Amino acid sequence: MKGILQYCDTVDGTYLNCGTIRTKNNQDYSVEAITMNDREDNIITIGYKITVNAKALELDASFRDEEQWYFRILFPSPGAVTPPVPDMIINLGLKSYNLDYDSLLQRHDIEYHIIKITFTIATDNFIYYAIPEEV
Repeated sequence: MKGILQYCDTVDGTYLNCGTIRTKNNQDYSVEAITMNDREDNIITIGYKITVNAKALELDASFRDEEQWYFRILFPSPGAVTPPVPDMIINLGLKSYNLDYDSLLQRHDIEYHIIKITFTIATDNFIYYAIPEEV
């Protein structure tokens, strides 16, 4: 599934697009279990690591002005399907980000940036990051 990383300065403001994400095979968005062994040597999940890598072909100049933004991933409706499917989102919340590097796509000589967001969540919050909600 293809998603769009969006950012805003407030949680309920107008979000702007800043990059694209592919969720197939955990390519650009992944939710990984953080585990440990208990006293009986059973593996238990104690949290989850969320990783987002979004490719941005163009970044608004104001994007780099802040160290943190409210981020969300928008999964747009596929269009004319029956029955209609609504847009879906995963709210990531107020997060810091890194711009990993600038590079050139070899075939097309297009400059791009990688926006990287990594954070951990408690096991109780798993559903909010694993299943998109309707907009």
